Amino acid sequence: MTSPLLPLPLVLKTFGAWIFPFFFCATILPAQTADSVFKKGSQLAFNSEYDSAVTLIKKACAMQPKDMDMRLTLGRVYAWKRDYSEAETNVKLVLTNQPNNREAMTVLADVYLWSNNWSELDNFTKNALVPSKNNSNPTTNTVTDSVAFIQRFAAGLTEQSRYYEAKDVLQPFKEKLPKLWDLVIYKLLANTVSVHLGYYEFKTQQPDWQTAEIEYIRKLRGITLVGSLNYAARFGKQGTQLMAQAYPKIGNRSYLWLILGLSQGVTFPDQVYGASFFNSFKRNWEGEIGIRLFKTKNGESATILRGGIAYTKKQHRFNYVIAKVQGTGIDGLSHNLSYRNYYKNDESYIQVGIGTGSSTQTLSILQDNFIVNAHVANVLVNHWFTHNWRGFGGISWEENQNPTDGSWAKRWIYEVGVGFRF
Repeated sequence: MTSPLLPLPLVLKTFGAWIFPFFFCATILPAQTADSVFKKGSQLAFNSEYDSAVTLIKKACAMQPKDMDMRLTLGRVYAWKRDYSEAETNVKLVLTNQPNNREAMTVLADVYLWSNNWSELDNFTKNALVPSKNNSNPTTNTVTDSVAFIQRFAAGLTEQSRYYEAKDVLQPFKEKLPKLWDLVIYKLLANTVSVHLGYYEFKTQQPDWQTAEIEYIRKLRGITLVGSLNYAARFGKQGTQLMAQAYPKIGNRSYLWLILGLSQGVTFPDQVYGASFFNSFKRNWEGEIGIRLFKTKNGESATILRGGIAYTKKQHRFNYVIAKVQGTGIDGLSHNLSYRNYYKNDESYIQVGIGTGSSTQTLSILQDNFIVNAHVANVLVNHWFTHNWRGFGGISWEENQNPTDGSWAKRWIYEVGVGFRF
C-alpha cells in the first residue's frame, strides 16, 4: 500500500525553493524591520519630534522586547518630552534586566534631576554609591567611577542648595569635574557685602542727585536674606532708608520675593512693602505676579501691581514686566523688556533693557516723576573677577514728558559698585 505522503527528498526538491526563503524571512525580517523602525524613530527624536518618535520606538520595542538598548532610548525620549513617569518606568525595566547598566543609571539620574524629584534621586544614588552590608543591592558600587553619574547627583544636590553634601560627593572627582566643583565651592560662600554708588545727571536746571547703598546678602538653605542701608541726596534734601528683602523657596519650582522698607527722611517713601510670587512652568519659562505699596507721612499712597514672564535658555534670558501704577495723583501703565547674557558663569552677565510708560501724571509718592511716564534705555554689567570679588556698573537714559506743556525732561544715571563674598 502506497503512503499518501510524498517522500521527504521529493518534498524538498519540489518545494525547497519556496520553503527556505519563507523561513528566512520569518526569522530575519522582523529584526530588520524593528531595527529600521527604531532608527527612524531615533531620527525623529533628534529632530525634537518626540510624539512621533515615541510611537515608532514603542513599536520597535514590541517587535524586539528583549532589546534593552531600544528600551533605554524610549525612556530617554520620554524624558526629553518631559513625560517623566513613563521615562522612569522604561529605564527601570532596563535596570531590572541589566542591573549594572551604567548608562541606564545615568539616564534615570537625569530623569530625577530634570523632574526635580530630589527624594528619588537621593535614594537611587545613595543605594548606587554606598555599599550595603549584605550586598543585596544589584547596583551597589557599580557606578563609583562613573563621572557622568556623579555629575547628575552633585548637580541635583546643588539645585537644592545642599552644597556641603555636593562638595563631599565631588571631592574625589574635582579634577574631572572642575567647573561643577568650582560652582559648589563658591556657592558655599554664603555672605556678600556690596557698596553701590549712583549719580543722576539732569539735562535741566534741576540739581543733580547722588545715591549710595550698603548691602548685605546671607544665603541659607531654602531662603536668601538681603538687608541694605540706602542714602539719597535729591530735591535739595538728604535722607536714609532701611530695606529688608527675603527670597524663600516654595517647593521645587517656586519662590517668593518679600520686601519691606522704612524711612524717616524726605527723599524716600515712609513705608514700602510688597511681595512677588515666581513660578517655573514647562521648561525654561518663569512667571511673576506681585504687588508693591508705598505710603508717606503726608497721607499719599500708591499701589503697583506687577506681572512678568521670563524665558531662559543656556546663557540667554529674556524678561518682560508690565506694571499698573495707581495712587495719589497717578494712574498708568509701564512696560519693561530686558535681555541678559551670562558670559562667564551663572552670575556674570551683561544686560540691556528698554521701557516705556503711559501715565500723564507724576508720582510724588516715590519722590521721582520718571517712574511711569518715561522712555528708558539702559546697559548693566555684573562681573565676578574671582569667587570672592565682583564689580558692577551701568548707564541709563530716561526722559519724561511734562503733562502741562508737553515738554520732555531728560536725565542720565550712572551706577558703579563693588562686592565681596566670604
